[in-house]
Amino acid sequence: MNGKVTIWHNNKCSTSRKILEALKASGYEIKVIDYLKTPPSPEKIRHWLASGGVSVKTLLRKKESLYKELGLDGNSLLGEELITLIQKYPVLMERPVIETESSVFVARPADEFIGRINERKI
Repeated sequence: MNGKVTIWHNNKCSTSRKILEALKASGYEIKVIDYLKTPPSPEKIRHWLASGGVSVKTLLRKKESLYKELGLDGNSLLGEELITLIQKYPVLMERPVIETESSVFVARPADEFIGRINERKI
């Protein structure tokens, strides 16, 4: 195998599907988690934030209508507030999130991230 990755995935999202296909084509051993059905635990989100690869700003899906409905636009959230929101409303999490043994990424923009996959830089 060429490496193990976990993708926190939403199959309704074309970007998430593109990233998953690129991972498969590159030979990664993939664990797929539908984060809408199984949101990441608070400990997992804390790990992502501590890793430096994911920030509160990159982890929230700003295009989601709920983001604006909750008045999050322009609001500077702290880590624990973000964790609470994602647990309550997993749809607010940007997708896909990719975990490797050593890194965590929000795989956006898709074309740029697919280039990283193809170059074996994840």
